[in-house]
Amino acid sequence: MMFILVLSVLTITDAKKMTKLKFPCEDWDKEYPFQNGVLNNCSMAIDPISVTQFLFILKSRDFQWELFRFNLRFEPKETFKTKCAIEPHIWTWTYPAPEGAYEFLKWPKEYGIWSFGLLDMYSYSMNIKVNVYGNCPVIIGGKETTQRIAAAVLEMANKSTTIKAAPKDFLYGSVCYNSKVFIPQFIYFLCKHISCPVEATGYRCCTANETSIVCNGENLHYDGAWWVFPFVLGLLMFAFSPLFLVKVFQKVASSNTEGHMQMDDTMNEGTNKWLSCNPLSLFSIVSQSITPQNNKFQYCRIILRRVAIVIMTITVVIVQVGIHYFFDHHYTVELAKHDVPLDFRSMVAGYQRSKGNFIPTIGGPYVGLCIYLFTTMLLVCIPRDLETFINRGIPNNLGLSMSPLTLDIRTKGKLGSVYHIERQSGYPKLHNLMRAHIYMLINPSFWSLAIQIQVKRYAGVMSNITRGKVTNAIKIGIAIPYFILICTTELFLSLIYYSLPIILFFKITIRSYYIGIKRSFSHLGTSGKVVHYSLMIVTLAILVFNLYILTVVFVDSLLFITRIMIFTFTGFIAYPGNTYAYFVFAMTIIIYITESIHKIRLTYSKLFKYTVKSCVVVQNKNRFPEVVIAKKEDDFYMISRELFTYVVSRHKPIRVEIFFSVLKLAFITFMFYVAAYVIVTLHRLTDLNPLTQVITALFICLLPKLWRMLLLKDKNFEDIQENIAILKLVEDYCKQKLHIKVSDENTAVELANFNPKEPDERTKLIN
Repeated sequence: MMFILVLSVLTITDAKKMTKLKFPCEDWDKEYPFQNGVLNNCSMAIDPISVTQFLFILKSRDFQWELFRFNLRFEPKETFKTKCAIEPHIWTWTYPAPEGAYEFLKWPKEYGIWSFGLLDMYSYSMNIKVNVYGNCPVIIGGKETTQRIAAAVLEMANKSTTIKAAPKDFLYGSVCYNSKVFIPQFIYFLCKHISCPVEATGYRCCTANETSIVCNGENLHYDGAWWVFPFVLGLLMFAFSPLFLVKVFQKVASSNTEGHMQMDDTMNEGTNKWLSCNPLSLFSIVSQSITPQNNKFQYCRIILRRVAIVIMTITVVIVQVGIHYFFDHHYTVELAKHDVPLDFRSMVAGYQRSKGNFIPTIGGPYVGLCIYLFTTMLLVCIPRDLETFINRGIPNNLGLSMSPLTLDIRTKGKLGSVYHIERQSGYPKLHNLMRAHIYMLINPSFWSLAIQIQVKRYAGVMSNITRGKVTNAIKIGIAIPYFILICTTELFLSLIYYSLPIILFFKITIRSYYIGIKRSFSHLGTSGKVVHYSLMIVTLAILVFNLYILTVVFVDSLLFITRIMIFTFTGFIAYPGNTYAYFVFAMTIIIYITESIHKIRLTYSKLFKYTVKSCVVVQNKNRFPEVVIAKKEDDFYMISRELFTYVVSRHKPIRVEIFFSVLKLAFITFMFYVAAYVIVTLHRLTDLNPLTQVITALFICLLPKLWRMLLLKDKNFEDIQENIAILKLVEDYCKQKLHIKVSDENTAVELANFNPKEPDERTKLIN
């Protein structure tokens, strides 16, 4: 509700500015330049040198170019442009499918960037000179100039059909320029303050046929469903993101409370815990590396970790801005100059242009992100323990409820089939409560209970009003419509509240800060209350602002990722002969990365299994009865955590395993890249039969597996050697523990017999 309020305020404050920024572009119906006489008094023609160059480029690639981008240079006229023409000197020419790329004209011009260049493989950019004949102004984007340019370019393209083997589809080519699209006021507001659910630019084209040219004033548009769907999906995913976020925090917290495996060669002598399974995996190793393992600089490391998490929330935005800055800078700046909504991409155009292009009410994306980062870091770094802090705000009411919106936590658990939530705490409690909210919506008992609560509440209110008098029955009849309206609204709000975890998460966050601030200033009396409420108002404003910015960041990031996936996949489908190698190798690299991640877990699980066997052997021999290294509990053996740390550090150090895994992945990735480059680049390989190409790619992908099979020794002999090595390490550990124990006992005896009058003995003991 607060988020909707903020949007309403932004709408009112920015309404006047929006009416000035949006305007309809110059429009016209279908025009026929050969019939309407626009070429009689003034005409244009492509310079013969440019025509020759164009035909040579076409023929050099056997007419395989699908799309040309012409940079027009007019002589001897000075050129002008309309307010809607974007990059007015860049005109695009193509022809119909299947050989041509006419469908590409309906896509956003950034499709080449979003497909990593795959969809631009058969596009070519060149400069052409246009000669103007007659006394007429050159206004690019204007109706008459558009027809004259189209006639000149299409005439040049038609000359290619005189060459042998040229496709006849060249006669039906289209030449286009990029233009702004009129956006309704409400959609324009969304584009300015959240993200643009529609396309703000489009091509205006003139298309040739066998006898004439038709110039249509309407813009070509990308399919609206593919543009709106990611926007709606982003909002929904953000609403459910706390489920994933809390689950990750819960997993990190649980891995931290289980204890740490030390990554160096030292033993943690103070640890007296037992392990029933292998605690090491890539996730636990990473979490332990950023989690404080001792009290030294503990809070500083916690702060750095939280700051890193806050910065990670805008990682996709940073990547997006970087890609468009280095590979699409000129076009992005042109869009910003024409006030085309660009979301966070407007940061490429600099601070001055971006602050009026996106979220202008708060000073633009630069100011918005800086305030968001600073305030979020401040809020998340204040609590010493986030889990305890969040647990304060989780409601634990067990009393009766007067509304479906305020059900007690035990009832929520029963209706959502998530029991005993009231006995839990921290992240598990919050995660299960969000699950219960969602699950109970599909339980008919919840809706039945909600209606029963409303009916009983109405009966109680009417009983107090009428006080049993029949003469007041008319009041009941008058109140029924209002009762139905209130109940319907309440049920609708219940549906929204319980179905969107972000609302519960935001509510609990506010409540946690409220309780924390109240406890901090409760000892100050009346002045403390003033400070408490003042700080709470500021905190609430900051939380609402951060929720708004985080929503925008999340939606914009998802839109960027979705567009990359859509257009990259389209590139794989459109040009399988050129992209299959990259696709196969990319999937293989993903498989090898996944395998390497799982191998770390499997390696240490195998080591744990051998360590348990060695401990059992040592205990059965009863060689070190004073040292307890394993114990049996419920038919399962448990070993000392300290012992397993010792074996890991001596037999398979974690840093060594990770180093060789990364080195192997880097080598495989490099070899695959070289192989893919060779397959795509060499023309004789791309002309192979598709089946041969697939077999070639699969063979290259299997080379690492074949190499490992060739180098693999006898597995049984290898296992025996590893068992012997681990058994020796277990015995060495027991000897060290026994030596330490005997040394401690001797020291205790000597200290008991210590005579302070003998300085030589005192010196010996100290040494």
